[in-house]
Amino acid sequence: MIYHIFYSFGILILISSIMNIIKFKKIYYVREWFIKYQKITGKEPKDYDFRLEEDTIIHTNQKILKGIEFLWVIIGLFTPNWYLFLSILILGCVIGTIFGKKFNLVRKLISFKFLLIRTILYLLLILNHFCNLDLLHLIN
Repeated sequence: MIYHIFYSFGILILISSIMNIIKFKKIYYVREWFIKYQKITGKEPKDYDFRLEEDTIIHTNQKILKGIEFLWVIIGLFTPNWYLFLSILILGCVIGTIFGKKFNLVRKLISFKFLLIRTILYLLLILNHFCNLDLLHLIN
């Protein structure tokens, strides 16, 4: 029962990830602007500093969704599929460490590929739980 609730939240995370894929270019642009603003001014931008209200909404939503996703992945470490959640965490940390706050074409491509991999893994985890398809043996 508790796993059903956990993976139900995973469905919301999956939908969020799919939306991030669809809006990747805009989300990446807002994140890049945010980091550059911080670098130049030395402080976080206020809502009125953003160019468009849509950018403010995107940034706020991304912060909230990333926090929820991170919490979901951390809790996932206590499930039978802990190794997949751990690999997602480690890969995210490695990518973050390698690229830091630099924005270039390589980081953009790697970020997009990581988002795709994460989304596919979330889909497999959810399908495996709710449909009992035993899809995860393909990864092992």
